[in-house]
Amino acid sequence: MDTATLRRKLRHDGLISLDSGDLFGLRDKLGGSNPLSPSRPYFWRDEAGGPVYDTVVAALDHAPDEYALTPASIRTLLALVEAVGATRVLELGSGLSTLVMARHFAAGQGADGHILAVDEDAGHVSAVQHRLEATGGAGNAAVMAVPLVPCDAGRLTTRTYDHRVVAARHPPAADFDLLFIDGPRMGAPGGTAWSRLPTLPFFRPWLRAGALVVLDDALRDMELEIIRLWEREGLVQPLGVSLAGQGLYLGRIPGASATESNA
Repeated sequence: MDTATLRRKLRHDGLISLDSGDLFGLRDKLGGSNPLSPSRPYFWRDEAGGPVYDTVVAALDHAPDEYALTPASIRTLLALVEAVGATRVLELGSGLSTLVMARHFAAGQGADGHILAVDEDAGHVSAVQHRLEATGGAGNAAVMAVPLVPCDAGRLTTRTYDHRVVAARHPPAADFDLLFIDGPRMGAPGGTAWSRLPTLPFFRPWLRAGALVVLDDALRDMELEIIRLWEREGLVQPLGVSLAGQGLYLGRIPGASATESNA
């Protein structure tokens, strides 16, 4: 499926609300002010997450905190996985989304569905691994601790996941269908505001041509600038933005033909 057709499909399915250019234009017209930037971390507590989300949350020994991916965002993420037929997901940042996607794969894909998640917090990784066992997704996910290291991103110097550590255990084979970026977390120890900027070029070798790229927190000013730079450099073909939760940006790795894409 070509990118234009996929964009129409996602819009028809209600998974795209706006074009990224609409957000850039609105912010620029308002003199740099972003009226959509989220400011209320608890606004999503009454959202519906769907049956898989509810099953996972019921099995946890704690309620999701304010930093967890919102229920509507998780519901949208699962719908995107289904829409493009993704069976291999690379996730940067781990947590509730890891648990729900793994449970989703376990229930529907069996051993064919798999998530590789990386996180900068070793303690958090251990907790996620334990919760995967409790929520029935341990056979469909691997979570690894990956330190943040200094790197150059264009004219910027920042810190992001050390992709060499990932490559040592999971060599890149251009076989992942979806990249979900929800880390490094803003304010993570050793990180910077630009930590997500290099994630796409660094982890591109793990992605097949036509893979879907999903960036969380897409309505924040920093993520909007990151999206603008990715698009300007041709790293991603824009699909659009979902207004679920704090915003999900949807893009596609260039180079797919109709026969290369699962969508």
